[in-house]
Formats: sequence, structure tokens, C-alpha cells
Amino acid sequence: MQDLQDFKNNITLILSKDRLAAYDSLEQYKENLKLISFITPKISNLEIYLRNTLDYCLTQMKGSEWVFNESALTPFDQRVKRKEKRNHAFFDFI
Repeated sequence: MQDLQDFKNNITLILSKDRLAAYDSLEQYKENLKLISFITPKISNLEIYLRNTLDYCLTQMKGSEWVFNESALTPFDQRVKRKEKRNHAFFDFI
């Protein structure tokens, strides 16, 4: 049982050396956790907003069954592929 107690008292073992290696100190790791806890709800709300906005727009254009009908998105997919080709051509030119 001493091994388990040693493990529980060693933050490096608990969090892992690989995870902590990216930070200069444990304090920096803790500050990063604070930042993450601050921005995660905002990112989550943004994701929900974007997803619901996309659903609203596609429902207006394609009907409420758009999500179950792959062909409803084909025109969008084709436009995205054309834009990707143009972008590749542009960056190849540069």
C-alpha cells in the first residue's frame, strides 16, 4: 500500500511527466487550467450557436429533413471542393 500512497503524493506521477513537460512549472500548468476553464464555456456556446445557425439556415433552404438527406448537401460540397481547388492553385502560384 505504500506504493499507492507514494503515487498519490507525487503530482508528476498523477499528471504524467509528458503532460507536465510542456510547462516551465507547475504554476504555469495551473494558470493554463484557469485559462481553459475560462474559455471552454465560451467556445462551447459558440459551437452551439454555429451549429444551430447552420441547422436553421439549411432547414429554411432544404427543409427539416436535410440532416437525413446526404444529397441535400451535395451543392455545398461541390462549392467547397471548387474553392479548395482555387486555393491550392493560388498557393501553388505563390
